[in-house]
Amino acid sequence: MQQLLLLFLLLAGVWLTSSQTNSQDVAALQALMKNWQNEPQSWTGSTDPCTSWDGISCSSGRVTEMRLPSMNVQGICLTTQI
Repeated sequence: MQQLLLLFLLLAGVWLTSSQTNSQDVAALQALMKNWQNEPQSWTGSTDPCTSWDGISCSSGRVTEMRLPSMNVQGICLTTQI
């Protein structure tokens, strides 16, 4: 029984750490969003980008892709640095 509980706690810990977006990735997305005039509605500071932001794809808590073709985002500057 103790082994089963230990396994559960281990798996829960792995799931929790992998479900949170890397803090540097979050900061970069928030900085980018500040330059937009009409950011996507799902992009809020109170939600995790990897779990609920439209157009964001992640792997192991790291942002790996942004796809915003039909979101009509305006105000992007310095796109060569993205």
